[in-house]
Amino acid sequence: GGMGVAYAGAPLPITAPPAGDPPPPPPTTGAAAPAPAAAPTRPRIESPKVVERPARPAPDPDVVVRQAYDCGRVALGKEPCKIVADGTLGCKDEDELLDLFRMMASGDREAYMQAATVSLATQQCDVFTRGTEVFVEDTKVFSDTAYIRPKGQVSKYWVSRLALWDREES
Repeated sequence: GGMGVAYAGAPLPITAPPAGDPPPPPPTTGAAAPAPAAAPTRPRIESPKVVERPARPAPDPDVVVRQAYDCGRVALGKEPCKIVADGTLGCKDEDELLDLFRMMASGDREAYMQAATVSLATQQCDVFTRGTEVFVEDTKVFSDTAYIRPKGQVSKYWVSRLALWDREES
């Protein structure tokens, strides 16, 4: 037989390989054998990466700038951010804010309203209107909160970091 004739008729194994180990190397019978064997392995390496998407794909930086400017992270202590949602709740104590968020998330609206009313009455929490200028003193990625100081005020409050994401920034 000639060089590489054995491979000519057989279809290249481009279909998904069995998970795990790479295929065993071809038997080294002649100098020409390794060359054709190298070709089929290329699609095998690329195809699983296309199919298996990570649970949270890394956002395209260009898209992020258009969709949402994460003011809390970008402008930390440098420039004022704006509250983007009306009725944004902020609390002086982060745990209190997170407790209120948990009540809201559980769907127990009555408990949430009662707790929020008490927090507002005791001035532990405050409600901010859309467009309020605030300075970001700190952010916590883990709890997704930002520590803000409204412009012209001394008091500082924890708010949801999303309250500072300006989707209208271009």
